[in-house]
Amino acid sequence: MKNGIKARSTLAQFFNVKSLILVLLVTTMLLPACTGPSIETDTGPSPEASFEVNTASGQAPFNVEFFNKSKNADHFQWDFGDGTTTTSSTVGEKVTHQYTKTGTYTVTLSAIKEGDGQETSTSGLTITVNPGALDKVSIPQTIETSAGATQQLTADITDQFDNQVTEVDVSWSATNQEVVTITQTGLLVASSTVGTFDDIVSVEVTQGGLTRTTTASVIIRPGPIDQMTVDLDSIEIGMGMTHRFITAATDQYGNVIPDLDSVWTVQNGAGTIDNSGLFTAGTTPGTYNDAIKVEATHEDTTASITIDVTVLSNETWKRMVSGTTGTLQGVWGNSPSDVYAVGDESTVLHYNGTSWRLMDTPAEVSLQGIWGSSSSDIFAVGLDGAILHYDGEDWSQMDSGTTSSLEAVWGTSSSDVFAAGEGGTILHYDGDDWSIMDVNQTEAFHDIWGSSPSDVIAGGDGASRKIWHYDGIDWGRAIIDINAGRIFGIWGTSPSDAFAVGYAGIIWHYGGASWSLMTNYLVNPRETLHSIWGESPLNVLTVGESGTILHYGGGAWNLMASGTDGTLWDVWVSSQGDAFIVGQSGTILYYDIKS
Repeated sequence: MKNGIKARSTLAQFFNVKSLILVLLVTTMLLPACTGPSIETDTGPSPEASFEVNTASGQAPFNVEFFNKSKNADHFQWDFGDGTTTTSSTVGEKVTHQYTKTGTYTVTLSAIKEGDGQETSTSGLTITVNPGALDKVSIPQTIETSAGATQQLTADITDQFDNQVTEVDVSWSATNQEVVTITQTGLLVASSTVGTFDDIVSVEVTQGGLTRTTTASVIIRPGPIDQMTVDLDSIEIGMGMTHRFITAATDQYGNVIPDLDSVWTVQNGAGTIDNSGLFTAGTTPGTYNDAIKVEATHEDTTASITIDVTVLSNETWKRMVSGTTGTLQGVWGNSPSDVYAVGDESTVLHYNGTSWRLMDTPAEVSLQGIWGSSSSDIFAVGLDGAILHYDGEDWSQMDSGTTSSLEAVWGTSSSDVFAAGEGGTILHYDGDDWSIMDVNQTEAFHDIWGSSPSDVIAGGDGASRKIWHYDGIDWGRAIIDINAGRIFGIWGTSPSDAFAVGYAGIIWHYGGASWSLMTNYLVNPRETLHSIWGESPLNVLTVGESGTILHYGGGAWNLMASGTDGTLWDVWVSSQGDAFIVGQSGTILYYDIKS
């Protein structure tokens, strides 16, 4: 029995070992599977983006409500198509957006699900935004056009967000049909009248029960160039002298075109010219055909003119035979063939276009100034208050009411004459009598000139060196401050254009606002200037000590050769450009400064 038991025990041990070996073998076979890739886990259904809107189109401001119908998402991203975005967390969260600008916008919803890997689903739809209600209408505040031209006008019609509104009724009108006419559709036709016309065009816009209106002013400019002229189509000018040419142009209706865009050129060696038309003659005498050309452009039209130039040698002042050796201090003419000169010892000379002759006078007195309104109404003034009058046949003496010496006389008519002289004396003649004017000045006046009965200026001595002005009622004290010596000569062409000359060669110019000193010439030494006169603002002469003659043509003052070194006392220039100068020792010089 013991042997049998032992045998079973040994057999059991054998089977236990085999079982252990089998288990280890199976375990070993399973180990590679346990260290390999993991098995994927199911995370549920993918997101589905979906949304609806309360309405897909509307007028600005357009408020849209978005209803999220998405599934299986954690959060949401909204893109409204107009550059703005937002986010939401739940399907039930309310999302709204306002559109203010017209257009078509694509709205995109992104439904996002988070997990081991983010999943996204998108959905989109289109929103249409139309203009809102009429809010305003605008047109240019100023409409510029040309005489006789047509122009189509348009209005900018918008809602409160500046969106263009088109579904409206537009009506145009003009308040002055003589200036412009305009059709209901906005076609404007300008008349021939140039100018600025305030609030003359109106536009009315209606939409349902809304109405908006606005107005515009119209500026009508001259039309294209029809005719162009220049002040001189030919010129004779001394070497190195200057002349500023002036152009003018009109459109087909006769409207003057201001501020011409002109281009000046010169050729053939006649001289030089700048962009303002200031011509400086060359140094070689001769005739130059078509030497100067001016070309002007306006309103897409161009016109041109050529000018012949004759350059003279400058030795062109002719010394006339006066028949006297006495000093001549004043000269005035009714025409180039009817000229008068006055001087010492009651000298009065008359020029008839051929020769000078001595006239009979009633008084033995030195005469210093002369002026007339016609050949039968001439006044001469002189020492000790002397005033002589010529009626076309004889000279007679007038009662001046003063013993103060008189140096200058000027007037506007036979019944409106002024005389000026020492001690601040200014007299006025009304056609019957001379009377002393209240000037409140004690220093001498040397010259007087004006543009009208209510615009007269007088210049002379004075500690403060001032020019005085008469406005038709009173003499204003010292309206112009001139602090450079005495004023001996005054002349001008208008209330806004005058010259004054005097001690040490000073030349002042008045341009309408103030006096300015002109120093762009050279005379050495600076000789005193006694008189000034011209044919135009750009053709002026001034004369003085040592035979000095200066000519102004719009640029620099140019020294002219007078042929004498004696004092030149007075100058007068006719409207035709005939210049007469008188001076010491019976000197009379003549020159045609315009030809």
